Amino acid sequence: MTKADLCDWVIAHGCTTELLPEFKARVIYLVNPKNDCEVWLDLPIDNKPMRANTVCKICSDLQIPIPTFAKYMKPIDDEIRNDDKEVD
Repeated sequence: MTKADLCDWVIAHGCTTELLPEFKARVIYLVNPKNDCEVWLDLPIDNKPMRANTVCKICSDLQIPIPTFAKYMKPIDDEIRNDDKEVD
C-alpha cells in the first residue's frame, strides 16, 4: 500500500483530509469526523510503499478497518499500546 492508496482507504471509510497552512510543517491531517480522531501523514502523498505497521497504527488511531495486508500487525500494535498505558 502506498501513501496515495492509504489516503484513498481512509477517505473510503468516511475520513477527511486537511492540509495545514503553508507556513506549517509539510503534513496532511487524516481526520475521522465520527469520533474526532486524527493522525498526520507527511507529504508528499506519492507511490512510496508504506510499512504494514505504519498502516496498522494509522487505521487503529482513526478507528477504521485495517487493510488485509496489515492485519497481522494488530496484536503487536495492541501490545505496544498496552505497554504505553502501563508507563503512564
